[in-house]
Amino acid sequence: QKHFGVDEDGGVVNKTTFKKAIAALGPPSLPPPLPPAGLNFPSMAPPGIGTQPVTNVGPDGTVPWWVLHHVKPEGPEKDMGNSTAPSFSEEQQKHFGVDEDGGVVN
Repeated sequence: QKHFGVDEDGGVVNKTTFKKAIAALGPPSLPPPLPPAGLNFPSMAPPGIGTQPVTNVGPDGTVPWWVLHHVKPEGPEKDMGNSTAPSFSEEQQKHFGVDEDGGVVN
C-alpha cells in the first residue's frame, strides 16, 4: 500500500506516489490475440500462439497485473494436479506486496 500509495481496497490515496510506482513498472500491454476458438492456424500465428493452452488469463477472464507489466514470477512452479502454475519468489512477494500466487496482500 505504501509503495503504490493506495489503501487496503486499492483506492489511490496519494496520486504522486501511485503515478511514480506505476511508471516504474512500465507501460501495460496485453498478450497477442489468439485465433478464433476451434481454429488453429500455426502458420499465421507467432510461435506458441494457438498451439498451447492460455495460462495468463485469470478465472474471471482478466489478465493478471504481472502479465500486463511484464513481471516474470521467479518462484518454483506449483503442481496443481493436472497442470502447473507459476509462483512468486519470497523476494518478489516482499517487493510487490503479493502472496505466492501474485494476489495483492498489502
